[in-house]
Amino acid sequence: MELNIRQEAVAGSFYPASPVQLKEDVRRLLSGIPQKTSDRKLRGLVVPHAGYMYSGEVAAWAFAEVAHSSQAFKDVLVIGPSHHYRFEGIATDPHDYWQTPLGRTRIKSADFRPDKNVHTPEHSLEVELPFIQTVLPDAEI
Repeated sequence: MELNIRQEAVAGSFYPASPVQLKEDVRRLLSGIPQKTSDRKLRGLVVPHAGYMYSGEVAAWAFAEVAHSSQAFKDVLVIGPSHHYRFEGIATDPHDYWQTPLGRTRIKSADFRPDKNVHTPEHSLEVELPFIQTVLPDAEI
């Protein structure tokens, strides 16, 4: 059976296309955040989705909360805007996996309208994925 994989749309422009460079950049951004402990339960994050040169440091602050949390996360719900298509409601990605230079992440199916056209060129969720793959390597989205 052939895997249904969503390929990168913005690797090499919004973040490095090189797996080595991307891993180094994400780890460098995360390592610059002071480790803190908190008893509060993490319920969600609002994270910028611009290119790493613009918003990578702010994204790292958000994902450091996950990395330093004592909570276990297996499933990650990512929600983002569409920059290319106008539509009503929610459009989910119809693929089974999402590819980045760091590897593949499983996409769990959802009970919403799948729309490949909306997702194929979109960067808003893709730029978050290398951080998710780094801090939660076994997570599914």
